[in-house]
Amino acid sequence: MPEPESPRGWLSWAVTVCDSYHRPHTMRYELLPRIDWRTSNRREAAISIIRLLEKSANGNGGASLVFHFYVEDASWSSFTGREQRIIAKTVRAFAKALREAGFLPTNL
Repeated sequence: MPEPESPRGWLSWAVTVCDSYHRPHTMRYELLPRIDWRTSNRREAAISIIRLLEKSANGNGGASLVFHFYVEDASWSSFTGREQRIIAKTVRAFAKALREAGFLPTNL
């Protein structure tokens, strides 16, 4: 599976990975290859990405707004002008944090 190439892709991936750890697995019906969870760092990477978003929001409520916009696909026009500015500011900080952490290439 190729790595995501955008902040939206990384956040969606992180939410999917975290969600998969919280639901019960039925190996009989899973069509995914088996993963040795002891040697996989997927969960830690997903938690790191979510924490980067929370730090990027700087306590202004931007993390939940970005989550609604990126993961839940809320329409841009459903946000007020103030919320749109908060989302834009948080996304810029989140992308910068992802680049600094090595999740995104520096040329994006």
